[in-house]
Amino acid sequence: MRKTMWKKIFFIASTLYLVLMIFLSRDAGISCDDTLHYDHSVDVYNYFATHGSDRSALETPVTHLKYYGQAFDNAVTFLIKWFGIEDVYRFRHLMSSLSGWLAVFITALFGIWISGYRTGLLILLLYAVSPTFTGHSINNLKDIPFALAYIAGIYFTLKLLKDENKKSWKIIAAIIFSTGLAIGIRPVGILLVCYIFLFWFILRLPQLYRSGKKLIGVSKAGDDAASDKGLRVSKAGDDAALIKDIRINNAVDDAAPDKGLRVSGIRGLFPELLLLVFISGAGFFLGTLLWPYALQAPLKNVLQSYHFMAHFPGTFRQVFEGSNEWSDFMPWYFIPKSMLITIPVIVLAGTVFFLVFAGRAGRSGKLPLYLIIVFTILFPLFFVIVKQSNVYSSWRQFLFLYPPLVLIAASGLNYLYEAIPGKYSGWMITALIILMSIHPLAYMIRNHPYEYIYFNQFTGGLKGAYGNYETDYYFVSQTEASEWLISYPNEKGIDSALVGATYPVKWQFRKHPGIKTFYFRHEERSRYDWDYAIITNRYIHPFQLKNGIWPPPDVLHTIYADGVPIGIVVERKNKDAFYGYRALEEDRPADAVRHYETALKYCDGDEMIFYNFARALYDEGYFERADSVLKSGLEINPFCEPILMYLGNIAKFRQNADEAITYYERLIDYNRKYFQAYVEMAELYSGRDDKPQARKLLRDCLRLNPRYRPAIIALADTYMEENPERAKRYYEMAETIK
Repeated sequence: MRKTMWKKIFFIASTLYLVLMIFLSRDAGISCDDTLHYDHSVDVYNYFATHGSDRSALETPVTHLKYYGQAFDNAVTFLIKWFGIEDVYRFRHLMSSLSGWLAVFITALFGIWISGYRTGLLILLLYAVSPTFTGHSINNLKDIPFALAYIAGIYFTLKLLKDENKKSWKIIAAIIFSTGLAIGIRPVGILLVCYIFLFWFILRLPQLYRSGKKLIGVSKAGDDAASDKGLRVSKAGDDAALIKDIRINNAVDDAAPDKGLRVSGIRGLFPELLLLVFISGAGFFLGTLLWPYALQAPLKNVLQSYHFMAHFPGTFRQVFEGSNEWSDFMPWYFIPKSMLITIPVIVLAGTVFFLVFAGRAGRSGKLPLYLIIVFTILFPLFFVIVKQSNVYSSWRQFLFLYPPLVLIAASGLNYLYEAIPGKYSGWMITALIILMSIHPLAYMIRNHPYEYIYFNQFTGGLKGAYGNYETDYYFVSQTEASEWLISYPNEKGIDSALVGATYPVKWQFRKHPGIKTFYFRHEERSRYDWDYAIITNRYIHPFQLKNGIWPPPDVLHTIYADGVPIGIVVERKNKDAFYGYRALEEDRPADAVRHYETALKYCDGDEMIFYNFARALYDEGYFERADSVLKSGLEINPFCEPILMYLGNIAKFRQNADEAITYYERLIDYNRKYFQAYVEMAELYSGRDDKPQARKLLRDCLRLNPRYRPAIIALADTYMEENPERAKRYYEMAETIK
């Protein structure tokens, strides 16, 4: 009766959770990956619709998207095309929320299977107060479906290996689908294939060991009867003894996995192993069906894609621990720390409780299962740390670790209830759980649809994280900014405008033909002709964020999350900065000076206006004034790379080597990939007859970019006098690089 009640509560709660997820998806913003992957999925659709004639999906030199399977994106786009769905992104977000809910539901079923309905309900609760996972669930069709495939693959594989009814075709189909979905989304999904055989080996190891011992005993005895007994468990008594010996009893209630697979010695394992081979092959095949690049050469191209993604060439600057650093130079603890400061404290506490009460798992016979689950969390983390992978956007790419982590945390809280029995202690534990859930839940209520940029108490919340860590790295606030801007010109009676944005917003303005949109980089905004700009805080230097330089004081509209500005709308009051840049590019420096003088009266917070103004002044011969303007630009952004480089070059031209080196060193210290600075500084050291230091700088540069031709030529120059043959080899190497 009690079990029936808990079951009803669980399914009612799960249904309510589904309704909530669908409701939340209606307001989801369009992320940068949303547009990127939808556009590619259209190319994939066209590839199949034209029977392979349209090759756009296979030609992605900039985005590299041919190496992504993105099966879920592709499947959703197929539905959009087949059913003529017009509101593309709302439908995408609906499907994303369904995949998020399925990940939650399967994790809960996993928890019930291991330790009962209370664990399942705790899993629902922990997900409900998990802002990061919830925020991504409503608009992330890559990482959330992959998380679904990952937890489903683990759950159904263990269920197949542990349940008595090993030939359940429903479970087999679920494993095949999960594996195929994982591989079809990302090539790293092949990890689930490895897990299938690893789990089989771990769970069958006791049986293999005992069967091996019996085989040895049989060989010594030479007794046919003994051999029969050693190689086959055929008698009822022997069967019962063996099952008792090797079974891990996981019974908590009728829903728990309380029966092990019954097999007869070593020979009985071969059919099971063949079944796993079939499952793996079928899953791999399924994963390639919606992936044009994989279909060209399934095994070769999937493995090549995995290798490519493991060494992803695209790198990004991001804020971490108050510094702006390249994604391929993040510290080894980037992912663990990103998880630690964004996962709710209640989930972290549940994980700690699990470690404290792990002995209970051992006494109940569930320890092997839990160790496997822990392994599925730790192994990917260990792998990415050892490989020093290119990681970015917080731990978004590792959201697939969250379902097994929630399972562990919920189990820990369940063990806490069991360890401290009693009516009043149960209420106290419940009160503690509710208390620790308030912070993330309140944040979610206040800041929808920006749940995904939650930070816990370890950083002082989002306000404490602002300027120290990336916040709106997914550009989600651009949707709200666009919606606000759409209504603004109408109120002013404006029927046409040019709108620039730091990520494309064409879709948001699709119903307003008078408004033309385009993309620009934030630091280059003064170069372009625009009336309004939509800008998020991604790629804004932490110095400007922390010192109130961004947002600028004259913004038209600001979007906040927990009191922190994450997106702005700017109305341009004057276009002289644009005219000045055009004059500069057309070699009219006098006109450029005049325009920039006017521009600074309207906008004195853009360091690039100062930079281009100084260029014009320098071309006109106003050297001292140009220096002053450049240094004024550094007050706005002390890390402005073009200004630092220009000041270094000016000092070098004036033969002030020490000053030039100071500027180049500042530049390299801030941006280790500003390769030109290495070459210029090496030339200065060569001029001082310090060839070893010059070569060291150039080799440092070439370690970062082995194909940077100016550095190779400069390195050759350093050897011209003392080693002409070596210099010649470097010159020849440079000639091979275009």
